[in-house]
Amino acid sequence: MVDRADELKETAAQCLALAHTTSDPQTRAAFEQWTPSVTEAEPTPVPYVAPVQGTFSARDIKRISHSTVDDKLQPGIGRRLDGWANRDLNVGAIVALAPNLQPVADLLNKGLPPDGQVDVPTVQKVLNSWGPGRFDAELFMDGKAFGPGGSNASTLIPDAFGLAGVNAHTWTGDWGTVTYWNGFVANLEMHGSPGTFFDPRLTDAKKYPVAAANGFGHVSSPPG
Repeated sequence: MVDRADELKETAAQCLALAHTTSDPQTRAAFEQWTPSVTEAEPTPVPYVAPVQGTFSARDIKRISHSTVDDKLQPGIGRRLDGWANRDLNVGAIVALAPNLQPVADLLNKGLPPDGQVDVPTVQKVLNSWGPGRFDAELFMDGKAFGPGGSNASTLIPDAFGLAGVNAHTWTGDWGTVTYWNGFVANLEMHGSPGTFFDPRLTDAKKYPVAAANGFGHVSSPPG
């Protein structure tokens, strides 16, 4: 049987070790705050993570999609690994919790046929079908929610490093270089401003009906 005091001492040592390896003062303070003050007479309860409510933008989700931790302290807590794919992050589930998904349904319906229109519950069902560590960038281009036979149409989030010299670097192999993908994401998904994006492939209404109907083939956003 593991002694409770020894367990807490080990947790405290791990918290302090992590606090000293980060250069970010807020992260360091958080680890130091989690460090339990252990005494044999009255051990402090093990630190816990309280549920929180937050507001996420597309930019926030994109950042944490390519950042994770090494689970050094415990699952989900450890040293930050920038650029690594976050395979625990359920992007679809987070987006599905948005208070108003009607604009997403409207965007899709603009390119979908009259007998293929979708409502908000359908959008939520599709988003929740992706699963952790996955994303479907093409959904908002071709409007295809599922693959052949009802399979998952999303792809695994890739690492954001080691891509030098890789031209078709996205996992679908369709899009292009890292520079292209950065422009695609910044303009079409994050709606960056100012920004300009041009790809005549997205004007093909047969292959990318949603993109063509929404003018994604040529986007120019003024400073705002």
